[in-house]
Amino acid sequence: MKSSRLRIALELLCVAVLCAIAFWATRDHARGDTATSDEPLHIFAAAEYVKNGTYVTNPEHPPLTKDLAGLALGSVISPRITRIAPIQELPEMRGFLEKNRISSDELFARGRAPFRWLLVLLIVTVYLGARVSFGSGAAFLAAAIVALDPIFIAHAGVIHTDVAAALFITATLLVAIHAQHSALRWLLTGLLLGLALLAKFSAILIVPLVMLAPLLVPRARLQAFAGAAVACIVALVVVFAGYAVNMRSMPPIVAARASAAFLLSRQCDRDTVLRYAHFTERFPPAGMFVTGIKGVAQTSAHDRGWNFLHGRISKRGFPSYFFIAFAIKSTPAFLLLAAAALFGSRDRRVLVLLIPVAVIFAASVPSSFNIGVRHILPIYPFLAIAGAGILATRLPQRAFAVAALLLVISAAVSLAHIHPFELGYFNALVKGYEGGEEWLSDSNIDWGQDVGRLDDLLRARGWTDTHIIVFANMALWPRIERYPPLQPGTIRPGRYAVSSYMEHAGPQFVREYEGEEAGKMMTELVEALHTRGKVVARAGASIKVWELR
Repeated sequence: MKSSRLRIALELLCVAVLCAIAFWATRDHARGDTATSDEPLHIFAAAEYVKNGTYVTNPEHPPLTKDLAGLALGSVISPRITRIAPIQELPEMRGFLEKNRISSDELFARGRAPFRWLLVLLIVTVYLGARVSFGSGAAFLAAAIVALDPIFIAHAGVIHTDVAAALFITATLLVAIHAQHSALRWLLTGLLLGLALLAKFSAILIVPLVMLAPLLVPRARLQAFAGAAVACIVALVVVFAGYAVNMRSMPPIVAARASAAFLLSRQCDRDTVLRYAHFTERFPPAGMFVTGIKGVAQTSAHDRGWNFLHGRISKRGFPSYFFIAFAIKSTPAFLLLAAAALFGSRDRRVLVLLIPVAVIFAASVPSSFNIGVRHILPIYPFLAIAGAGILATRLPQRAFAVAALLLVISAAVSLAHIHPFELGYFNALVKGYEGGEEWLSDSNIDWGQDVGRLDDLLRARGWTDTHIIVFANMALWPRIERYPPLQPGTIRPGRYAVSSYMEHAGPQFVREYEGEEAGKMMTELVEALHTRGKVVARAGASIKVWELR
C-alpha cells in the first residue's frame, strides 16, 4: 500500500516538473516576443467581447480563446467600435493599444497569460490519456515529449487558437473513446466538444469521430450511439451559450449586419450573404457560429493570401505543405514516436489514435491556409500517446526505460538549443532555422515576434540608420517608425533589416497591398541583397541585418 502511494506521488511529481518546465519556457520566451501579426486584432476583439458584450470584430475565429485573453486584461478602457466590420479602423485599434490604462506591452503580457495554463492542461491530458491505455511509463514519455516540444512552447506564448484547439480536441476524443456506456462520460464528451468548437472551427472535423466513437471498441451497443448523439447535442448547447454570452449586448439586427460584413469581406455572393444574415437575425448565436464557419471555408477554398513553400509562392496552397512542415518542424524525438506509432498501427489502441491524425492531415491537403504547422497541432498529442504506447508494449521494460530516457533527453536538447526563439524551430533535416526559412515562412518562423529584439540590437550597436522591412503589425509601428523608411527609387548602399517572410514572399505581398511600384522596389531590394549584400547580424530566428555595398 505504501509503495503504491509512493509510486503515485513520484508520478505526480514528475508530471508537475514537466508542467513547470513548459510553463517557465513559455513565459520566458513570451517576455522577449513582441506582438505577433494576429495578436492586435485578437486582443482588440477579446476586449470587445468581454467589456462591450458585442461580437463584431474577428468572427473568423470562435470566442473562447479571446474570452480568456479578455478576462485576463483586467481593468482596461473598452474598445470603441466605429463600424460594423470584421476589422476595425486603424486609428481605433491603435488608440486602444497605445492610449489605454496600461502599455501595449502589458496588454499583450496579460492577454497571453492564460495560454500557458492551457499547455499545462494539455500535458496533464496527454499523461492521463496515455496512462489509461498504456500505463504510467508510456504516459510519462508522451507527456514529456509534448511538454518539451518547441512548437507547443512557442504557440502557448501567443494569443491564438491553436493550443486550445489541441487541448480540447485531444480531451474530447480521449474521453469519447472510453465513454461507451457511461452517461456521465458522454456528457463530459459533449462539454469538451463544445469547448473545442468554441476554440477553433476546425474542431468540426472531429464531430463525426465522436458520433462514430462507439465503433472504436468491440461489441458497440445502441446505448453508446445514443450517448454519442447526446454528446453532440450538449456540444451545440455549449457553443450557442458561449456565443450568446459574447453577444449579450448585441441587437439581432446588428448581429445580422456583422454577419453580412464578414461574409462580404470573404467574397461570398449576394444571395449567400443575405441568407446567412437573415438566419443570424432570427437566431443570433447560431447564426454567428455558422457565419464564421462559412467565411473560413470560403477563404480556405479560394484565396487566403500568399503562401510560401521552398521557393514557391501560391495563393491556392500546396497539397504537400503540412506533410513537409511536420517533417521539418517536429523534433527528432517526435518523429521517432510518430514512426513507432505508424509501425504499430495494427494495435487497435494505436489505430484508434491514428484516425484523428489521418482526418486532420486529409483535411489539410486542399486547404489554402498554408501558413504554419500550428494548424495541425492537434495531431501531436495523438502521435505522442500512440508512439509512446507502442514502445511501452513492444519493448522489454529495461529497453523501454533506456529508449524513453534517450527520447526525453533528445527533446530537452531540442528545446534548450532553440530557446527563447521557439517559434523559429526547425530540426536538423534542414539545419535549423537558417535552413528552415528557405522552406517555410509566416507563423513557422516569422510572425513579428523578433521586432523588439531587432530594435534592441540596432540601438545597442548604434545602427539607427538601418532601413527596416519586416512582417509586422500596428503594435510594432512605434518601434519601427524611429528608423528611416525605404525611399522610392534605386536601392542604395546601406544597412537593411529584412524579416524572413519579406525576403521570400515580400515582393508579391507588397505588390498586392501597396501597389506595383512598391512591389517592384521590394523585388529589387531582395535581388540586391542576394547578389551584393552580406548578413552582418541576426535578431532572433526571423530577421537578418544586411550590409549592402
